[in-house]
Amino acid sequence: MSSKSPKVVSVVYTLCNQSHYNNAELRFSLRSIDKYLSNIANVVIVGHNPPGFKNFDHIPARDSESIPDINIFNKLVLACQSDKVTDDFLFMNDDHFLFDYFDASEFPNFYCNSLKHYLERTKIRGGYFGRVQNVARKYPDGKFFDVHTPIMYNKEKFLALRDHFDFEKGMVIKSLYGNEWNVDNPIEITDCKCIEPPLRSVKIMSTFPRVKASVFRYIEDKLPFTCKYETFDSL
Repeated sequence: MSSKSPKVVSVVYTLCNQSHYNNAELRFSLRSIDKYLSNIANVVIVGHNPPGFKNFDHIPARDSESIPDINIFNKLVLACQSDKVTDDFLFMNDDHFLFDYFDASEFPNFYCNSLKHYLERTKIRGGYFGRVQNVARKYPDGKFFDVHTPIMYNKEKFLALRDHFDFEKGMVIKSLYGNEWNVDNPIEITDCKCIEPPLRSVKIMSTFPRVKASVFRYIEDKLPFTCKYETFDSL
């Protein structure tokens, strides 16, 4: 009796046409999945078609809104409507970097405490705070899933979020999805955003739009090789 073939899933990135580092974030993110992520069906980039890369499928899309979450949501809807993307897919930001081995088809659902806790502890008030509030109003006891890690989405379930998403003010998408569908076996972690190089080994790391050179040196030291998604002019 033959063994069952492993499930493979698409890895989806949404990109705008603005990169502070000439797409270095995407380059290192792709290097990290090439090394550490198994059972990838294909890589799909929705939005900007970045120069210097290869071996990916592209879905064109424009950023028509001023609120980033709305643009990302609309791009993910396009991904869900495309036959280039598997029914379940792993969504990654270009500033997500893996430093340990994961199965793309069984990627964990990460969260950090609750939406209420985030709103109580953060000192920053602004658009992002409001978008967290929008989700917290719908799920008063909900978990905070926007911890800057990849997340698994299902096409049908994601498209159903259109009935709940606030297209005027925006929402934090991962927390909306995670709480609406009560995702399986969530794992609590600390947020993976780093403003300094980690002092200890980490499995996942994310960065801010503008980071210190020492942070990029840390990432480059961890991922010094060229991967199958790069062309020579990306170096």
